[in-house]
Amino acid sequence: MLPIVLVVVFVSPPSDQEMWSKGENETVSTLLSHTQRGTLKPADEESFRIRLENWTYLLTSVVPYRPLGAGLGAGSLSEVRFKSESDLPAIDSFILVVAISCGIPGALLFIWILGRATWQSLKLGRRATEDNRNRLTMRIVAALMPALVLNSIFGLTFTLYSVAPLVWLMIGWISAEALAARREPEPEPEREIITI
Repeated sequence: MLPIVLVVVFVSPPSDQEMWSKGENETVSTLLSHTQRGTLKPADEESFRIRLENWTYLLTSVVPYRPLGAGLGAGSLSEVRFKSESDLPAIDSFILVVAISCGIPGALLFIWILGRATWQSLKLGRRATEDNRNRLTMRIVAALMPALVLNSIFGLTFTLYSVAPLVWLMIGWISAEALAARREPEPEPEREIITI
């Protein structure tokens, strides 16, 4: 909580003019000022408004037109690369990419997998005992899963070839640990003996 308070108190977001008047050689500073502005004033960020407009169009026009999906690769980087006349706007949400390519059932299944894995990781992290050898790993995974869910809504983590396999391996590990935890017998609660 302290770092967030310090950032809010001591850092001010750049103005619109500062943000858009960068030269071509100021790429890093432009990226940092864009990130700073998005962190401190997310509702005033121009790219956020454009995302909401794109998502509204996709949810009201594209997904209802093809509720079972347009096929694998639709809405992804490969469509933009190999199909010159793509009619889809930029999609910055992997859940929407799945909804466009696999349809509503595929998107619901993906959301269920992410939600279930997050819930199981939080349960595992909270119930990890001191004698469990995977205690630290369980807590790290429990901390990472909500960030992955958030990035699936506002980002494209699952489209990155270097990250997506690791995330799916982590989801598989969560599933295996949850099954192992179910097989273990629950310790009986200690009974309190009351003497009269």
